[in-house]
Amino acid sequence: MIMRIEKKIKYNILKLMRAFYKFMPYKKYDISIEKLYKRVEEVDPNEFVCPEINNKPMSGKDVSIIIPVYNTDKYLKECLDSVLNQDIKCSAEIIIIDDGSTDNSYEIIENYKKYDNVKIIKQNNRGFSGARNRGLDEATGKYIMFIDSDDILNDSAIQKMFDYAENYNADIVIGGYSTFPDPCKTFKMTDTVFKTKNMSEKMKAIGFLPGKLFKRKLFGKIRLPLNLLFEDTIVHLLILPLSNDVVFVPDIIFRYRMHNNSISHRHSETGKSLDTYWVVEELLKQRKELGIPQDDELYKFLLYQLSFITYIRIWFYPEELKRSVFLLCGNLLSEYERNDIKLNKSQQYVQLALKKGNYKLWEICSRINAYDNALTDY
Repeated sequence: MIMRIEKKIKYNILKLMRAFYKFMPYKKYDISIEKLYKRVEEVDPNEFVCPEINNKPMSGKDVSIIIPVYNTDKYLKECLDSVLNQDIKCSAEIIIIDDGSTDNSYEIIENYKKYDNVKIIKQNNRGFSGARNRGLDEATGKYIMFIDSDDILNDSAIQKMFDYAENYNADIVIGGYSTFPDPCKTFKMTDTVFKTKNMSEKMKAIGFLPGKLFKRKLFGKIRLPLNLLFEDTIVHLLILPLSNDVVFVPDIIFRYRMHNNSISHRHSETGKSLDTYWVVEELLKQRKELGIPQDDELYKFLLYQLSFITYIRIWFYPEELKRSVFLLCGNLLSEYERNDIKLNKSQQYVQLALKKGNYKLWEICSRINAYDNALTDY
C-alpha cells in the first residue's frame, strides 16, 4: 500500500513537471542531421547488413520450430527437452542453429541427432538475427514458431497454437508468457480467444517473436535485420501490418528465463543500445519498399517507440549523446507526421517535444510513461 502511494506521488510530480516544461523556454540545438549521424556513429558504428532471402518450398510439415543457440549450455537441455517432449498430433520440424558457440552448447545439441524431426545447423557467429534468419531459410512448414535457447516451452504449446491457427484461419496466433526464476510473473494477453483484423487491436501484441505462431508466408519477403539489436521490433513495424486475421489466446505459451547473461540484459554493456534507433530507421525503410501504408497506428507506435522505449534503452549515455538521439528521433518522426490524427494527452506531449526539439519535455514524458504506459491506448 505504501509503495503504491509513493509511486502515485512520484507520478503526479512528473505530470506537473511535464506541464511545466511544455511552456518553459528551452534551447534548440542548431546542428545538422549529418553531424548528428556522425556523432552517434562514432559511439556505436552501425554496420547493418541487408540479409539475403532464401525460401524453401513447403514440405507438408505443419510447424517449423526455430531455436537459435549461442553459449547457453547451462540452460539448453531444459529448453530442447521442453520442445521435443511435447505431446502433438500435428507434424513438426525442429531447426536448431548453433551460432558459433564457444561453450559446450554444440556438444549438447549433438545428443539430439537421434530425432528424425530435428535438423541441426552449425554456422559461424552471425548474431541472433543471423541465426533466426538461417532458421527461416531452412524452414519448410506452414507455420513458424520461435523459442530462445534459454527459455522453456510449456506443455502442449505447439499443438494448442496450431489448433488455434487452423480453427480460426489465423495468420498469427499470440499467447502469453511467464517469467522465472525471479521475478515470477505471468503476462496473459486475454481471458478469452479474441480474433481481430483491426490494426489498433493487433498492435497491442507483445513485441517478442517467441510466444507466437506465424504463417510462414509472412516472412516470404522479409528477414530480421542483421547486426542490429532489438530485432523483435520487426513484429510491430512489418509482420503485424502484413497480417490479416490475428488471434489472441489466453494460454501461457512459454517461460521467459530472467538472467544477467542474456542478450537483452547485456546491450548496455556492449554499447549496442543505440540500435534502438537504427533498427526503427531500417525497418521503416523496409515498410516503404514493401508498400505498407504509413497509417495512424504506425504514427502512434512511433511516438511510443521514439520516446519511452528509446529513452529507457539509452538513459545511461552521456547527455550530449542522448540529445543527439532525441533530435534524430524528431527528424525521423517528421517524415511520418499526421496532423489529422486523434492523440491522447501523453501522445500529444511527446509529439510536441519531438516536433519542437524540446529535450526536457521528451525526457519527462518518457519517464512518466515508464509508470503508466500512457503513450499507448491499451
